[in-house]
Amino acid sequence: MYMLFLAPTEPLVWQVAALFQAMVKGTVALVTKGTVFLPEGFRICVGTPAAVESALLDIGYDFQYCVFDEVHDLNGVEGDALERIVKSMSCPFLALSATIGNATKVVEWWREFHPNPIHLLEYRGRFINLQRLVFQKTKVVPLHPCAAVTLEYLVDQGFAAGDLAFTPRDTYALWNAMWKVYPHELIQDIAPETYFESLVQSSSGHPVSATGASASSAPPAAAADAKKSKKKDDKKSTSKKSTKKAKGDDDDDDDLDFLNPMCHRITLLESKQYEEVVKARLQALAATYPAETQTLLKELGLSTLESTELDVTALILDLVAKQLIPAICFQLDSVRCRQLFDELLAGIEAAQDAKYPGYRLKLEEDHAEWEKQQEVAKKAKAKSKSLQEDQEREAQEFQESNAPDIHAPHPEFVLTPPGFRLSAAEFREIKWQLRRELSESSDDGHPL
Repeated sequence: MYMLFLAPTEPLVWQVAALFQAMVKGTVALVTKGTVFLPEGFRICVGTPAAVESALLDIGYDFQYCVFDEVHDLNGVEGDALERIVKSMSCPFLALSATIGNATKVVEWWREFHPNPIHLLEYRGRFINLQRLVFQKTKVVPLHPCAAVTLEYLVDQGFAAGDLAFTPRDTYALWNAMWKVYPHELIQDIAPETYFESLVQSSSGHPVSATGASASSAPPAAAADAKKSKKKDDKKSTSKKSTKKAKGDDDDDDDLDFLNPMCHRITLLESKQYEEVVKARLQALAATYPAETQTLLKELGLSTLESTELDVTALILDLVAKQLIPAICFQLDSVRCRQLFDELLAGIEAAQDAKYPGYRLKLEEDHAEWEKQQEVAKKAKAKSKSLQEDQEREAQEFQESNAPDIHAPHPEFVLTPPGFRLSAAEFREIKWQLRRELSESSDDGHPL
């Protein structure tokens, strides 16, 4: 298949091209403002609209399939070039956008010039919903989606629009708020332990409590008898297992069927279904209990949202404390981005010096001691030949020791945990792979 993939930005083009290059070696063309790579016999072309339009004479128009990513960029900087390419392609296509607000109008516009039927597919869910957070003064605090909902909106429209997706944490927070304000008998059936208990029962056929134990309402005496009986059963079970091991049977899975209902994990789909149930109940109660609903919405919202100057050091340190690192911060102004970096570096160094005032001095002393050892190693080489072998071995030991880094931060002030950051060797390997991954039909290095 001869395919064209258009993306609005060069970083996205490089990312998509690298993905295709890993899937189909040597058959990916890359067209951006600064790079035009057209290997012989390529089957996939990835590029930005303006760059692809200028190279269409070399690429050709006979594509069998087109993908237009971030199609809302029709109003962007390269929207004119994208529009001309869209109108020139009559092959089947896929247009993608996660933020478009007038999809129906775009489809109607597309149908004016495209010869084939066009189908609109809208999906409002996310595979993993975003957890909304707000930076208040020096802390990052969760922001519930209901903070953007008013009582009138909830009564008139509710959650039918589907644009207020919850995380499991948001759903549980909403349930707790509902439990505080509404009569319990109206929402007892959607309590998490009740809802998921019935879910496990329906899937396993066993009555299971919210903690995974068998449901029972036996009196104390009966419970004591049951406990004794259980001990006897456990002894019998232990003897059976020892007999099995004696026979050399290593298959222990047959005895674990009783754990099935207790080991049920709540999936994302089940969490989403529970979210819809809680939302529907809130919407139903909003008209009947307006005062309680208003109290609930006020509790889930922010009391005050002050616009203060950003303390980037406090922000990053709080993200580290809450284990939300690594994080990507977007700043469109490159000058401001550099300023924030300088502020963060100075703030972290000041916090480190305040907590460990002698740490930097110790590093400098270790470095001075290392330099003395290097001087000793150099003098050892100049000694008599009779001791040269021993001295050279000693000098080699001194030389092999690495110099202490006087600029190294204290381990407590290394922001990213060790398991989440790339080492220098991993960086070199990635750069080598991107530079040296060759095309199957060319001796030139692939630009990726």
